Amino acid sequence: MIPYQLKIHGVRDYSPRSIHLGEPDEHILITGPNGVGKSTLTFCLGAVLYSSKVELEGLRSTNLKVNDPWYARITLIFLNEGKTKIDGPKFIAFQLTVNQDTKNSPIQREYEVLHGQDQEHLTSHARYTSGGTAGRTFKAYREDLRVRYKIEPDIYYLIWYQQEVNQFAAMYPEERFRKFSDMFEISEMQKEWEASLEKIKEVRTEIEYLKAIQKGAELNLNAAQTELNKYLDNKKRILTSGQKYYT
Repeated sequence: MIPYQLKIHGVRDYSPRSIHLGEPDEHILITGPNGVGKSTLTFCLGAVLYSSKVELEGLRSTNLKVNDPWYARITLIFLNEGKTKIDGPKFIAFQLTVNQDTKNSPIQREYEVLHGQDQEHLTSHARYTSGGTAGRTFKAYREDLRVRYKIEPDIYYLIWYQQEVNQFAAMYPEERFRKFSDMFEISEMQKEWEASLEKIKEVRTEIEYLKAIQKGAELNLNAAQTELNKYLDNKKRILTSGQKYYT
């Protein structure tokens, strides 16, 4: 599952647009000066994947009046390829639709999963609402993301929450790396990786040892075959000589 395309509509003051996120095995860098929308993109990724770190109110345009309605839609399309490919169609999309009558009224939202072989022609597979029928609630949506689609909702949002950004910016590089390591358990991953390397070394040593045994066995087998051939050849000559003698 590879993030392939992001579509936004009604997000802050940005016009509706579609953003291509790259092809398999590509790395995408989002950069630019303040105010161009870098953080907004990560807000959108977190919102459509129901991240616990995103408040939807932050995506409403500040230029909307108090009594103005707000409608927004965010669609994140995944290309179902790569190491995290799942059993499913070529394209799988996750969509968030937001409705708010006025600024002070509750935000109505609906999550939707879409499937298809063409990213431009996707069909609805499942819908999730606050009081979802057949158990399709927001909690079920988050669980489906994790279990069925192998997506961790918070991982695409990373650390772009403004307070966390300011906190990291004030740290020394060593402290920042330690904090980041603790957040994402990098230290434990490092230990597991090093332990795996040691196991690989042990396996390689064992393989070389077994190869040496195999080579010795092959030499012994060849020597035995040579002796067998000599024996059979001698037996044949004796039989041939005996037949000549007795005839």
